[in-house]
Amino acid sequence: MKSSNPIELIGLRNIMESFFIFLFYGAIIILIGPFFGVDLTKDLPDQYSNLIQEPVSISMFALLSGIPLLLIFLIGILKGEKTIHHPLILKYVLPFPRTGLCAGAIIVGMLLGLGIMLWLITLGCKQGNLTSTAIQLIGLSGYFFLILLLFIILYLYLLYPWRKKIRILDIVSLSYLFMITLAMAFF
Repeated sequence: MKSSNPIELIGLRNIMESFFIFLFYGAIIILIGPFFGVDLTKDLPDQYSNLIQEPVSISMFALLSGIPLLLIFLIGILKGEKTIHHPLILKYVLPFPRTGLCAGAIIVGMLLGLGIMLWLITLGCKQGNLTSTAIQLIGLSGYFFLILLLFIILYLYLLYPWRKKIRILDIVSLSYLFMITLAMAFF
C-alpha cells in the first residue's frame, strides 16, 4: 500500500460509499416488498428481518473492526508507533478493519434506509405499529452510527503519528462526546 494517509488507510471513502449504497438498498427493499407478497402491515415481517441480517451482521462488524484495533494498539505499545506503519501491518492487518468499518456503514445505511422508507410509507396511514417500527429502525441506525464513528475515531488516532495529530480529530471527538451525551439525556 503506497499511501500513509490514515484516512485512506482505513478506507473512509469506501465506508461512506457503503453507507449510501445500503441506504438506497434498504429503501428499495421496503418499496418492492409488497410486489413480492410481503405485508407491510405486519410489524416488520420476517422476510425483512432476513434481508437485514443476511448481507452483514453486527457480529461480523465487531470482529473485523475490534480485533485488529486491539492488535494495532498492542503493536503500537509494544513495538512503537513506527511499527504500525510497517508494510506487513498495512498489507495484512488493515484490510480487516476496512472491511469491518464498511460492514458497519452497510448496517447503518440499511437500517436508516428501511426506517425512512417505512416511515414515509406510513405517512397519513393509521399503522401505529409500523410507524413505531420505522422510528425504532431510524433510532437503531443512529445508535449504531455512534458505535461506527467511535471505531473510526479510534483507528484514526492510532494511525496518525502523535506529533501530527490534526485538529479535525479533536473536533470530531468532541462532537462524538456531545452526541453521546445528548443521546443519553434524551433516550
